[in-house]
Amino acid sequence: MEDIHWREQRIVLVQSKTQQPLELALLADVDDALSDYLRHGRPSCTAREIFLRHMRPIAPFANRNNHWAVMARALRTAGITDSGPRRGFHRLRHSLATHLLRDGVVLDVISNVLGHTSIDATRRYTQVDLAGLRSVALSEGEVCR
Repeated sequence: MEDIHWREQRIVLVQSKTQQPLELALLADVDDALSDYLRHGRPSCTAREIFLRHMRPIAPFANRNNHWAVMARALRTAGITDSGPRRGFHRLRHSLATHLLRDGVVLDVISNVLGHTSIDATRRYTQVDLAGLRSVALSEGEVCR
């Protein structure tokens, strides 16, 4: 709970991958969703972690819990076959990086969000936005002038 600074509209946490602090803006829709969960969805528990198991024992998730079973069930429900090199949460990281890049977020920021120490590592996570490239591409006539 201490990681969320409601009045300052920011979240400060330590990334598990790099053990480096990360500060993110607390966007209005995230603020609303967290507030709603804390008021109406979170099981009663004295633990300070926000997200808890909803089945007994009601407790925080284990530190090294990768939630793979949750991801696999969600993919099955959505009818998504999870095969290939990008699976589960790895696929979500790639998707997040691609969407952030498409929305004009600079690679430095995407790198920080993903917990990378190098932009080169982040480049592997970003996919080329072909539709976006086509929208700004020069026509053959413009190139041959």
